[in-house]
Amino acid sequence: MKRIIILIVVAIVAIIIVALIFSSQNKTEAPVTGELPTAVNSEPLISPTPPANAPKDDRIALNTVAGAVQVKNFYKNAKGTWPEMDAVVLEKEIDYTIWYYRGDSSFEIALSEGATLSAQYAGEKALLKDLGIGQSDACKLSAYVTFMEDKTQGSTVRESVPLSFCGPALQ
Repeated sequence: MKRIIILIVVAIVAIIIVALIFSSQNKTEAPVTGELPTAVNSEPLISPTPPANAPKDDRIALNTVAGAVQVKNFYKNAKGTWPEMDAVVLEKEIDYTIWYYRGDSSFEIALSEGATLSAQYAGEKALLKDLGIGQSDACKLSAYVTFMEDKTQGSTVRESVPLSFCGPALQ
């Protein structure tokens, strides 16, 4: 009888140890201080909640070095926000994401890795539609396209270029 009790206690302890090992392997580490939290696929964690102080008017003025540009209030149809960067997601497609960074009033069309030139054109067209402006007004804004470029074997860097219809001097 004593031997059976000892075997049961040993079995219970072994089960507890195995359970602890498996549960500690499934835990994810918290981000290191200074890093932005990201989802498993390295995409930013997007909140569906619009910024609390988003404008309510139908059109808003964005100040630029060339003067104010009146645009449609893109906050009303935003796909979400990235609170840590004070950024608004205007569009989220397979080939691109359009961001508005509130801190410096800039727009980014971030092409997905492997996206083609047609994805850039589609992103630029979507930006014009979302803002309700033409190409000349878009060139007055701080707006750019980013993409991943292979610099060396196995190393990629995010590159930035002006909108395709804006010359470098207009940026």
